[in-house]
Amino acid sequence: MVYPVTDSAGRPLILMRPRLENSKDTDKQIKFLIYHLEIASRMADKLGVGKMCWLLDFQGYTLANAPPIRVSMTCNSILQGGK
Repeated sequence: MVYPVTDSAGRPLILMRPRLENSKDTDKQIKFLIYHLEIASRMADKLGVGKMCWLLDFQGYTLANAPPIRVSMTCNSILQGGK
């Protein structure tokens, strides 16, 4: 989720808690990630910082609530500037 606050450097804050993901629709999970990336990117541009801050809370994260490897690989590709 993108929060309407910034870190100490003025960057938009994205907080992810993977253990709370309960959707089994992997396409929607990827679209949700892209949606929040776009919001944070627009906020960063508007604030003039051009960067964002990510916080990942893996407390309680297990293989039982992990997404399929295909989803993880697709998200990694998106974050690296791929497709």
